[in-house]
Amino acid sequence: MTTIQEGNELTLEQIDAFERLRKFAESASLQTIDLKSSSQFCELRSIEANQSLDDEQWLEWLRSLRSDVKTMAAEASYFKGELSLNFWWGNSGGIFYCYSVQYRICKDGDGGNKANINWSIYGSPTQWRNHRSPDAMWQTCEWISWSTGGYIGAKSDKTVFCEVEFVFDKSGSDPKATATHTFKYE
Repeated sequence: MTTIQEGNELTLEQIDAFERLRKFAESASLQTIDLKSSSQFCELRSIEANQSLDDEQWLEWLRSLRSDVKTMAAEASYFKGELSLNFWWGNSGGIFYCYSVQYRICKDGDGGNKANINWSIYGSPTQWRNHRSPDAMWQTCEWISWSTGGYIGAKSDKTVFCEVEFVFDKSGSDPKATATHTFKYE
């Protein structure tokens, strides 16, 4: 398996635009979006796969998106880690967009604030993305913002596999825990 091009990384501006689009979809149907209202999401038009779309194709892409939030959780020893992911399906389940929103690590005992969160998404046989945190994730049991993400092509059955690994920080050997989920376009 090989990694996909770095061009599939979402910028912070694109992640913010997906957030605005998610909020728009909560208040109005994406089916009602027109060229004027789509201007508030113009950062999404700069995604490499969208750059060649004409106005009609751009609106169809926006209308075809399906979004949701998934919180992945895993426990080891006296630690619990959670990572909230926003995800979108585009091109009728052919493309999967995913980005982290926030995380929380709770501990019931000793431990520092140098945990790690590594998450990956796996799509078609040659496409996957890895996101590795710095060795500095806090274990305060409070939700903390962390935005990183990208997009990949989905498998032919319109599924994407996600894996989140938490490496908790404590003196001695750091315990690890993994959460997995298969996303399916519906």
